[in-house]
Amino acid sequence: MRRIAFALSLTMALAVPAQSSSTKAKIDELRHSFTLDHKSIPPEVLGDLGDSNLADSSSIRVTIDLIAAMGSNLYADEIKTTPTGWVSQRKVVLSVPENLIEELSYEFNGVTSNGILVVTAVYSGGGSGSFFTLNLLDAAAGRGFDSEGKPYDRLNLTIIRSIMLGDRWDGEIKINGDTISIITARQDFTHGPRRPGAQVLKAMRP
Repeated sequence: MRRIAFALSLTMALAVPAQSSSTKAKIDELRHSFTLDHKSIPPEVLGDLGDSNLADSSSIRVTIDLIAAMGSNLYADEIKTTPTGWVSQRKVVLSVPENLIEELSYEFNGVTSNGILVVTAVYSGGGSGSFFTLNLLDAAAGRGFDSEGKPYDRLNLTIIRSIMLGDRWDGEIKINGDTISIITARQDFTHGPRRPGAQVLKAMRP
């Protein structure tokens, strides 16, 4: 009976995450500036959510705990921010005949009225291509147990939808309520499938 009672309490604790005031404040900050404790989210987080995976058509890892990610060894590469607001990370990838520089950058476009985060990212694997992706993300409180069995807070960043914009895409992202407009600039040539003009989509959770 004790085992059953423990199992039930464990299930209930994980099934309905309690959102602490601290976690709520972190989510509010994330939606305002895409930062946590006034520090930029590591761009490589978006890489792990699929932006650096050009071989598969959809994300394999879909959720990352941002509280654990911040300051971690996994995302320890230096983070730089340009005057225009682009946040980037670079790392050396061992390769033959010479090492490559892998870089992932993002621009926080804003948040929809229903709380979905909109982020444009660009990935370069060291070649001439720069592959742009529009990411729609959701942030939610979560709970887990550490190695000692003590509960702790999580802030789960989940990819809802990724939209490939193309290689060396040039354009603008606009948000109006729950509507997102992808405005592709007119160019002499294009490396991606997206033609000049506007695509309008509705930001929603599944």
